[in-house]
Amino acid sequence: MNRTIENNNLKVTVSDSGAELVSVWDKKRNVERIWRGDADVWGRHAPVLFPFVGKVADGKYSYKGREYKMTSHGFARDKEFELVDIGEDSMSVTHVLRWSEESLAIYPFKFALYVKHSFADKNSSSVNVEWKVVNEDDQTMIYGIGGHPAFTFPEGVRVTDCSIKIQKNIGGTLNTLKYYLLDTAGCIDMSEQHETAMDNGCMPITENMFDKDALIVLDNQINRIALIDEKGSEYVSIDCADFPYFGIWSKKVDEFICLEPWYGIADVTGHDGNLEKKAGIQSLEAGSFREYKYTINF
Repeated sequence: MNRTIENNNLKVTVSDSGAELVSVWDKKRNVERIWRGDADVWGRHAPVLFPFVGKVADGKYSYKGREYKMTSHGFARDKEFELVDIGEDSMSVTHVLRWSEESLAIYPFKFALYVKHSFADKNSSSVNVEWKVVNEDDQTMIYGIGGHPAFTFPEGVRVTDCSIKIQKNIGGTLNTLKYYLLDTAGCIDMSEQHETAMDNGCMPITENMFDKDALIVLDNQINRIALIDEKGSEYVSIDCADFPYFGIWSKKVDEFICLEPWYGIADVTGHDGNLEKKAGIQSLEAGSFREYKYTINF
């Protein structure tokens, strides 16, 4: 079932399936801002990545001597979440996914994952995306979590006339973007770091920029990222301060672009599958929780 929240500027739809943001209707522009999820191209909109971001090597990992299988980006995006709350005046919607015997067979931790989408107020043109990860186990929980929102481009504008603008910190632009690419198995090839010079923090969008899949950005280089239209104005942006990792990707660059804040990354080439040694992994003590937030500005 889909749940809708609405204010003066935006009508937002979130599905119980995956607690996924599936639509943002921009009332001022009279246009859809989220990728339509065409299965012939890429059948998702903005999946939540949990308990891992990206692929685990060979689709499997080990923990305390036992081997587990895991699909790319984890299982949360394919699960039905429970509706927890639709906030006052329909300004927020909160879902939860809880551990089960089925989840324990592929991920050996008891957890609860809360996903909240909300507006700041009636006149906001921003959507807050908040996650709360709760460790309900009696052992330290190891995990990753990330966003994968896909955005449409301005109508009637050539994609190659658009660009991406990155801020390292408030008021500061990035001069050089450093990133890594995936190998043929979907793991991060750390043997070669790539660099792109930025013009006042901007990187042009080209037809071939994702020929080798996503650009994997490490080291907290991106605190704010924006899609810039042909006039140099922001069309959409994400505030994601403190997120250590980021992905930039498209399956078909003339249709949509994904701007992805992450707390976790795919396995690196050569990783032996040991979960406790996985690069970028997060940990959470028994009985504790951690909250994350990023904001999409339309």
